[in-house]
Amino acid sequence: MRILLVTIIDNNNIGTSLQTYATVKKLEQMGHDVVVLDYIRDYLFGRQYALNLWKDRPWMIRHLFALYYSWINRHKDYKVKRFLQNKGVQFTKTYHSLHEIEKDDFNYDLYMTGSDQVWNISHNNNHFDNVYFLSFAKGEKVAFSASIGTESFPNEHVDSIKKYLSEYHFISVRENKAVDILNSIGINNVQHVLDPTLLLTKEEWLQIVGEYNKFSKTSPYLLIYSVEDKCNNLIHEIALKVAKENNLSIYEINAAKNIRKRQDVDCFFTNCSPELFIQLFANADYSIVSSFHGTAFSVNFNIPFLSVAPDRFSSRVKSLLSSLGLEERYINNDINVPMSIIDYKDVNNKLYDMIKDTESFLSTVC
Repeated sequence: MRILLVTIIDNNNIGTSLQTYATVKKLEQMGHDVVVLDYIRDYLFGRQYALNLWKDRPWMIRHLFALYYSWINRHKDYKVKRFLQNKGVQFTKTYHSLHEIEKDDFNYDLYMTGSDQVWNISHNNNHFDNVYFLSFAKGEKVAFSASIGTESFPNEHVDSIKKYLSEYHFISVRENKAVDILNSIGINNVQHVLDPTLLLTKEEWLQIVGEYNKFSKTSPYLLIYSVEDKCNNLIHEIALKVAKENNLSIYEINAAKNIRKRQDVDCFFTNCSPELFIQLFANADYSIVSSFHGTAFSVNFNIPFLSVAPDRFSSRVKSLLSSLGLEERYINNDINVPMSIIDYKDVNNKLYDMIKDTESFLSTVC
């Protein structure tokens, strides 16, 4: 079956690239031919966004800034696509708008909205994006592990969302809460499934690292991975406490915009590649994260961890931890670290059942 996968690929978030890779890999293991829609949201990352942002500035400054902004974001986007292309992921040509997409005549057996926060309208700068609802597709439509990320849809978009999602043959989502949200607007038969990164084993993830050897472990360490600037003070306070109690060095992956190396950090990794990300998690003795995929990889690699509540969009993390009986690993504005040891035998048994349910959903839809 030829599948067009529509997911977020236009930012340099590591989780974005890894969830795309995992979705493609799993579908290919099932015997399908997958192509990813190369869609760049100009209203978020392109020249038009910058022009709107600086609309009150002089014409020359406004346009110079817009050109610079779009160039920087093309470079960031290229880093994500380079990783995926190096791993054999196929892409369509590049599109910057729904209008450009609608002009082409696609011919796929299945159109799939993939994982990540594709239905989080707040995440899209309050822009309702028809592309992620497959309005252009003239064929069978499904959603796999789509994420809403928020507690509800904006009222002004509910009718459009209901219209487009009612055309889907099958829908699965990444949060338990998302099932209730969709049911509340009349979209039923929605299944809760795992994020695709959890469908690949630790050994499979290490295989994609290959001969990439930019990290060599020299001592036991605690790994920090935060995508939220506002959580960093709390995270570092907790990290210092845990590292001291367990005699661990502190390593940190720089993912937030304004973060700088702190004196309490022993190793600080900037511009971290997906390969290095995998290596750092695979070798960590403890992790403290404020990221869904940081949480997912900690669980998948059986690392003792704490998931600090992000500033927003925390339902994804809560849903995963609740499903696995790991609610106490979620911390919100509190440095009281749980002392119990994670029973990964029990967690892995629950995860195994969820993997089988998720694989069963994929077998049903394609």
